[in-house]
Amino acid sequence: MLLPDLDPSRTTTPHVIALGGKQGNLYLLDRDHLPGGLARRPNCNRANPMASPADGSLFGPDLRSYYGNTRGPLNVFGPYSENFNNVDLAKSRTTPAYFRAADGTSYLFFSGSTKTCVSCTEPQAPGLARVRVVTTSGQPAYLAIDAYQSTLKLRNPGSPIVTSNASSNPVVWVIDTNIDRSAR
Repeated sequence: MLLPDLDPSRTTTPHVIALGGKQGNLYLLDRDHLPGGLARRPNCNRANPMASPADGSLFGPDLRSYYGNTRGPLNVFGPYSENFNNVDLAKSRTTPAYFRAADGTSYLFFSGSTKTCVSCTEPQAPGLARVRVVTTSGQPAYLAIDAYQSTLKLRNPGSPIVTSNASSNPVVWVIDTNIDRSAR
């Protein structure tokens, strides 16, 4: 998802793009400095937890236990796994939806299928998350979990859609086929 420009007085990365992965991760990238080519996504840099990742991801300051106690992507729906993410094991396959609040804060709504264990197929709550785009003057933007909808168990959700009354009263819509991907 291409986000509307962020206020350049509040971040050094006003032009960002957000995307998700089957592991349940949400990534924020500086679209002015995208590395690599079209053949593959460059590997993340795990060698130095304070270094900028080789793939251009904008990571928050916190170290991620699921990512080897280094800075890494925001895992929204887990548990995180490098190996169990295909067919019915994927934690997410959706594009986030965007909403800008009246105070200028940018939010992403992200749907997914939290699992009990890495090889489990049965969904657990949460299935919907609100993620804040954190901006600080003189610093790159990054993502932080703002809130979860704590009762939705989504099996195979589509991408969320946000409707609102301008910059207030957002309503998030998600369609879930309620069947495993392998049953299609």
